[in-house]
Amino acid sequence: MWTAKLKMRHRESWGCRGAKKHNLTVYGYPLTFYNDENKDYITSYHVIYGDEKNKKAYLDEIKSLKQMEYIDIEGDQYIFSYYVPKKETRILRNVVPGLIFSKPIVIKPDGWEYVEVAAWSKEILNKFIENTKKGYEIEFLKYKEEKVAKITMPIQIPALSTMQEKVIKLAYGMGYYEFPKKTNIRKLAKLLKISESTCQEHLRIAESKMIPFILENLTKHTTF
Repeated sequence: MWTAKLKMRHRESWGCRGAKKHNLTVYGYPLTFYNDENKDYITSYHVIYGDEKNKKAYLDEIKSLKQMEYIDIEGDQYIFSYYVPKKETRILRNVVPGLIFSKPIVIKPDGWEYVEVAAWSKEILNKFIENTKKGYEIEFLKYKEEKVAKITMPIQIPALSTMQEKVIKLAYGMGYYEFPKKTNIRKLAKLLKISESTCQEHLRIAESKMIPFILENLTKHTTF
């Protein structure tokens, strides 16, 4: 299977602009592209990570977009449909038959979008890339033929308390799990307005639920 990882930037993308403006990381799962009454619509599912105030400001902005037809928000997750003017390009508008989104689309706080796609033939992949070049600035991070492509799909995470979920999402969004770390418990506790010991406790409990869950799912789909 042919695979490609692309680093992309689109000046007209409200998702990219919003992530950069509010210092957020956005995970996107493209769902469908359809036409209704001479308008083109895109439907996607997003999950956002970052500071709580920034997330609220971001969500308030996208709810008020003129192009937004439907939006359903639940915490840090939302599913939406919006129409795309004929003159604008979008990833789903460029999709060709046989293309697979092998991992979620990731929009980082710098405004760049990371897309991983796959196809059975090189021609399908090339056609998508050529279509996308018309509206995006693109850097190739990977382009090769692989025997087995790892497909990542959204899954339901273990139940966390409100504070456990808030702490671990903030820790992730602020770079706590990056190497080297971009933040620490003291900074996380200050943002959450709780003590360092309480912050550490919530984070450890959340990790104790998440890590076994992740490893269990890995072992179901991985041959060692």
